[in-house]
Amino acid sequence: MNMLWLNSIKKAVTGTTVGTKQALDVFVAGGGGGTQTEDALHVSGDQGQMALAVRNDAGAALAGDGDYIPLSTDASGNLRVAASLTESAVAADGAAAPALVKVAGGVDGVGNTQALRTDTNGELQIDVLSSSLPTGAATETTLAAASAKLPATLGQKTMAASMAVVLASDQSAVPVSGPVTDVQLRASAVPVSAASLPLPAGAATAALQAKTPINTTGDAATNAAVGAGAVITLTAPANAVGFSLQADDANTANVRWRQGVDPTASAGQGLAPGQDTGYFPCAANVRAISVSGTQTVHINWVLQ
Repeated sequence: MNMLWLNSIKKAVTGTTVGTKQALDVFVAGGGGGTQTEDALHVSGDQGQMALAVRNDAGAALAGDGDYIPLSTDASGNLRVAASLTESAVAADGAAAPALVKVAGGVDGVGNTQALRTDTNGELQIDVLSSSLPTGAATETTLAAASAKLPATLGQKTMAASMAVVLASDQSAVPVSGPVTDVQLRASAVPVSAASLPLPAGAATAALQAKTPINTTGDAATNAAVGAGAVITLTAPANAVGFSLQADDANTANVRWRQGVDPTASAGQGLAPGQDTGYFPCAANVRAISVSGTQTVHINWVLQ
C-alpha cells in the first residue's frame, strides 16, 4: 500500500470521538468546496452536491414509516407535492362557485365572516349607509317642493293649472299649428280696432264701389221667342257686366245658347224648361235657338 496515501488517511483521523468511534475529517472535492457561506452572492461556476429524486410514475410510497425516502417525481419530471386544491376549485367567469373555491371576504360588526358579493354583471355591491351632500345639492325635501310645482298629468291644462313660461327678449318666431281660437289664446275675447289699414294692390275702394249694379233688361225683349230653325241675338247694353238667362217654365223643349258663335239644335249650352244660367259675368251678346218648336227665354242684364 502506498505509504503517502496511508499518511493522508492518518492525518484525516482526528482525536474527536463520536460514541465509541473516532471521528474522521472528510474533505468534499470540487471548486468552492461544495459549501457556501450564508448570504453569499451567487457566482457562475459554483459547485455543490446534487439532490437526487426518483421517477415514480405510480406515485407509490418508496419507503416505510420512519425510513429515509428520496424525493419523487412524475413521468414529466415534476416534483410530487401534496396540495389541498383540486380541479374542482377552478370555475369559469360567471359560473357557479365550486365547493373548494377561495372566497374573499371580511368581518362584520359582530365579528362574523362575510363574503363579498357582486350583482349579475359581476360588479361589486357597495351599500352607502350615509354620505354628506355638497353645498347646494338637492335633497328629498327640495325635490318634493319642485315636483309639487309640476302638473300632475300631461296634456293641455287651464291657465291656473299650467306652469308660467318666460320667452327671451331675443326669441325667434315660434311656429304655431292651428287653428287657434281667441278663446284658446286668452281667457276673454279682446276686441281689435284700427283707425286705418293699408289696402293691398288692386283692392276695391269707396270710389270704385260708388256705382251699384242694377238688374234691367237690354234691347232684347224680356220675353224673347226662340224658334227651332233661326238663331236670335240678345244684344248686351254698353254698360253691361253680366247677365242671367232663363228658359220659361211653360216651354216644351230645351233651348241652347252661346256667346260669339251661333248655337244649333245639338251644340251649345242647354237650358231645360224653368232652368237658368245663374249669374254669368260676361258682357258679350247672347245667341239662342230652340231645339224644337217655339220657346220663350228671359234675360236680365247686370249694368254698371
